[in-house]
Amino acid sequence: MGTIRNGGNGAFSGKAGSFIGSSWKNTNYIKGIPKLSKKPASLKQLEQRMRFGLALDFLTRVKDVVNIGFKTQAANRTTAMNVAIKYAVADAMTGTYPDVAIDPSLIKLSKGRLEKVGGVQIVQSTGLTINWFAHHGTAGKDDDKLYVVVYHPEDYMFYAFEAIAERVAGTVNLPLPSDYASATLHVYLFFKHRDTISVSDCTHVLVGG
Repeated sequence: MGTIRNGGNGAFSGKAGSFIGSSWKNTNYIKGIPKLSKKPASLKQLEQRMRFGLALDFLTRVKDVVNIGFKTQAANRTTAMNVAIKYAVADAMTGTYPDVAIDPSLIKLSKGRLEKVGGVQIVQSTGLTINWFAHHGTAGKDDDKLYVVVYHPEDYMFYAFEAIAERVAGTVNLPLPSDYASATLHVYLFFKHRDTISVSDCTHVLVGG
């Protein structure tokens, strides 16, 4: 049963017949309930669903970082996660149904206008020592904060390091399990402005293997 809040001119919430009323980000919506199709899904539809499922599972494991990295891209009617999934579905997949897979080197965890993490060199031992260019142009600041995600594809494990260092430092050491010393790892890096939601594009580096 649907309800009308704040009288006859208020927002409708709930279900009434073939309509559903809801509210999100202070905007009210009334949507029709979609009819279930009895037709079998096409190969294209199956592939799109598989792409979406893979992207969703991957990105939700680092959702806190994604919410920071894509916040500037999220408009009033979408979320940072939805934007990240859209990019992944369109640009970070390989193969065709049913052999669709994520290409980790094409995943993006941020998109923005700050100066990127440049000149990255990574030394792999019991952890990771990451070095980058500490100098920057007008699109960067000394105190931009570094965000790093390390992905271990064999174990399907993710390690997130938020605001772990400032741009001016030029280096940081990240602790990881000792058995990762020779493992293949995908490392994602971006900078975030100290006070605002501004971020840089994501930098990807493959190490080990």
